[in-house]
Parts: sequence; C-alpha cells; structure tokens
Amino acid sequence: METVSAESNIAITNVTLSTEQPAPGQLVEVRTTVRSSTNESKAVKITDVYVRPAGSANDRARVENIGTVSGGRSLTVPLTLSFDDPGVKNLRVYATGRMPDGDYVRREYPLTVVVGGDGPGLNVRAQNPKVGGETEVSVNVTNGETNEIRDVRLLVNGSNVAVENPERIAAVLESGSERSFTYTATFLEDAPSTVRATLQYTTDGGQTRTVTKQMSVGTDRLSASGDRPQVELSVRDAVPGATRPVNVTVANGLDEEVRQLRVSASSPSAAFDVTQRVRANLSAGETATFTFPATAEEAGTLPVNVTLEYTQDGVRRWTTQTIQASFTAPPNPAEVTLTDLDAVQRGGRIEISATAGNVGSTEAEAVVVSFGDAQRVGAAEYFIGEIAASDFASFTLRANVDGNVSSVPVEVQYIVDGVERSAVTEVPVEREVVTRTSSGGGFPVLPVVGLAIVLALGAVGYRVWR
Repeated sequence: METVSAESNIAITNVTLSTEQPAPGQLVEVRTTVRSSTNESKAVKITDVYVRPAGSANDRARVENIGTVSGGRSLTVPLTLSFDDPGVKNLRVYATGRMPDGDYVRREYPLTVVVGGDGPGLNVRAQNPKVGGETEVSVNVTNGETNEIRDVRLLVNGSNVAVENPERIAAVLESGSERSFTYTATFLEDAPSTVRATLQYTTDGGQTRTVTKQMSVGTDRLSASGDRPQVELSVRDAVPGATRPVNVTVANGLDEEVRQLRVSASSPSAAFDVTQRVRANLSAGETATFTFPATAEEAGTLPVNVTLEYTQDGVRRWTTQTIQASFTAPPNPAEVTLTDLDAVQRGGRIEISATAGNVGSTEAEAVVVSFGDAQRVGAAEYFIGEIAASDFASFTLRANVDGNVSSVPVEVQYIVDGVERSAVTEVPVEREVVTRTSSGGGFPVLPVVGLAIVLALGAVGYRVWR
C-alpha cells in the first residue's frame, strides 16, 4: 500500500512538452524532471511517473521502475501520449519514490495542454438518430491556431443520410474560440451510416485549408429510436417447402394517426407470394398485422427485409429493417406408416390388408395407398382421405397378378402443410393353394360318385314302385 512521506525529499522541478500546441491525434512527449534533496549518500528510488487528467484516477501515460536519484541530483523521465479532441487539457503529472527509510513519497505537478496546433478541430454529434425522422446533428469547430481563421465554410453530408441546408458560412473564428453549427438530418434506411463534416477556411497567411471529420452511426443506435411505429415479425412453423404465413405486425406507438401505410417484405432466402400490403390508416396506439405467404426450402434462420412507409403530418416517412426470422419446422410433423400388413395371393388375384397410422402431431391430408411400381401386379389404389394426428385407418387392396410373386411394393402418399410426401413398403406375399380342374376331360371323382348313388337309389325306387 502506498503511503506518503511527511517530509519533502524529492520534487518535480519541471515539465516540458515536445510540441506547444499538439494537433488531435499527434504524439507529444511530456518530459518530467525529478530532483532529490536527500543526503548525497542516500538515493531515492523513483518507482513511478505518470500523467492523469485533473481530478481523475485514470492514467493517460505511466512509466515504472525508473531508477534512483541521489541527493542534489535530478533525472528526467519522458512520457508519450496523444489527444483525440482539440481543446484545453488540464492534467497532473505525478512522481512517486521510495525513500532510504522505506517510506514512499509522491509529488504532483500541474500541466495544461492546448490541443489544436495544426488547425481547427471538429467534433460531430448526432442526437438520438432515427430512420425516416428528423435528427439533430451538431458540429463544434474549435480554432486551435494561434491566429484567427477566415472564410469558414462547413459542409455536412455522408452516407445514408440527407442533410437540410448542409453548408454554413462564418466570416471569422478567433484563435482559441469555438463555435457550434446545428443541422437537421434524416437517416434514409436502417443501415450503417456516416456523417461527414468538411471545414474549409483561410489561414492568417492567406492559405486555404480543409479539415474533415467523420462519425459512424451503427444500426444499433438507429434501431434504438422509438419515435416511429414499431415493426415486429413472426413466422409460423411449417415443414421445409411448405407455404407458411410470415406476419408483420406494425404498432403505432405515436400519439397521432399515421396514414397510407405500405408494408413490403422479401428475402433472398425465401420465396414470397406477395411482397406488399397496404392500409389506409393506423390510429394512435393501434396495432395491425400484415400476412405474407412465403416458402422456404430449408428450415433455419433467414433474413427478411421489411420496409414500412407511412405518412405523418403530411410528411412521407419510411423505415427499413433486416430481421433474422426463424423458419422452423414443427417438432413432429405428420408421418404415415403402414402396420398389420397381410398380403395373400390366391391364384391370379392378390389381396393386401393393412393399417395406415399417422405417428405425427399434425394432420395428414389426401392419404392414398396403392400398389407401387410392381411388375406383374395390376393397378389398384385406395383413397383414405384425412388422418388426424395419432389416428389410423384400415384398408384393403386387390388386384390381378401375373404368375407368382413373393413380395409387392405398397406406396402411401399424403400431404403435410401442402407438401406431398410418399413412402413405399415392400410387403411379403403368402400364396394359398387352389385346386384346379383336370385338363384331361371327364367328370370329377366326387360328382361322379354322387351321380352313381343317385342313379342306384333311383333304380331301387323304380323296382319298389313296380
């Protein structure tokens, strides 16, 4: 812990600058001279020399473990620093040393630096920047020159920003003085923007010079503005490839009505069936939702560009945002599977009975089962229709068959969220033996025996009757 000696045994005797009036961003060397007044045989260890703004605990520059200085001698310590903005800087230079008895001592020296040197300085600020509305931009000009500047012309422009009355003129700006200029600007879109101030002036020697200062405005600052209707976006879950609603909700948080609303939505990663919707007006505090059917071939987070145009107080305004929207798939969409399959071939006919079950959590529509691409099996299909989530339906398929088959494909087709799905199941076939009529002619054995019995009984009856 640092302590301060009660007696003064070292002192900061001088502080000099390498440049009297450094320009913003220019490196300047601060040279600090520390002198020891202790006994010549006792050296003081200079541990730290550092520079801080007056009243601040933050270092602007520091050097440590500098060395020792014996009694009656001094040492000079250089430090390098720079200043971002023009103006008068009130600083303090500190020197800390450890005395021969182990105590620490610290000395302080005031330092004033006027930053400006090579020309006037510019400071650009945008007050609460917002898209589509008026934003106040101020530019502060400081004359750090030793002489006045004349014919001052200040032009403000930039990217993604429109500035009203962008050029201002002043005849003279005295040395060491400053002046602020205020502009009305409009940020055109919700996109990274810049505001650029260009100062042209004439020096005391008659030379024309130019100074430029640029300020960046990120989308985080623009989107933070609440002085306009707010836009939110939501997307319904659907399977990839399905057409789903993309809902854009506009909330008018203003205290007045906005009119002639036009909402546009599009995406480079999804196909929108409709890209624009309009509405006559939106009252103060009212909310409206605009639906845009869109199709995404893949699930995931996709960019959606949303532009809201509206009229407020007779002024046409707009805002554009790129929203990262979640085009997610339902966790368990409809899926139809076949169970309890029973396939039998009886001679030239084949019959399959089974159950089609929906194991998903959404409805399967237009369910149809049929024989798939099977050779030697005739065409047949069965229309089931809808199968609700976790529900099932039984069916039977019958068709002619050419020769014997060991298995036959059964295809099930259905629709989920407007997207066709299909699956094929190969079903093993059992064959039942069917007795066939002899190809050599004559009567079958059993019918012949029956006929003989009938004839014998007839003969016996005739004799009894006789």
